[in-house]
Amino acid sequence: MNGNRPLGIGFAGAGPVTQAIHLPTLAHLPDLFTPACVMDVNVDLAASVAASANARHTNSLETMLADPSVDVVAICSPQQFHADQAIAAMRAGKKAVLCEKPLANSAEQAQAIAAVSAETGVPVIVGTMHVFDPAWHALLGALDDLPSRTRSVRSSIVLPMNDRFENWATQVTGRPEAAWSMPGEMTPDLIRQIFHA
Repeated sequence: MNGNRPLGIGFAGAGPVTQAIHLPTLAHLPDLFTPACVMDVNVDLAASVAASANARHTNSLETMLADPSVDVVAICSPQQFHADQAIAAMRAGKKAVLCEKPLANSAEQAQAIAAVSAETGVPVIVGTMHVFDPAWHALLGALDDLPSRTRSVRSSIVLPMNDRFENWATQVTGRPEAAWSMPGEMTPDLIRQIFHA
């Protein structure tokens, strides 16, 4: 909470992750968070997504960061913008930054983000849901004393592409056409083709 009001969230990027994951989650936490502003370079998409969340919209990161009702920034833009946007949000004095994975495209970018976070005191959280994944917790419970007896563990997991999860979650507005697509469901034959080709 910010005084007596929920924390206002500003979204850098109005694409499927904002629409299918973040906004539906915030709808369950209205006493704590409220969508304040949606920013996207596609102003029509920003306007549409913002209208559905009862928020303002803009196509300018600077405008969103200057908005005093934006307390926290969720970076849901394409990954090549993550580092610059995270640093800009911290420098704008926001209370926190949630950045979708990957946080950065290089070690140098990650170090720059860490340095600005230390300098400004603004925490940066990388958005990954797998830390709380029930399968991960089940594995941890099943390991028993294996970590003390093991030097290395190799694991493989095959998940559907993100757009499949997003489509299951909600109907997404303005989805860009993918440069390529994964045909059909993940089957053992398809997995063999992908990993053993």
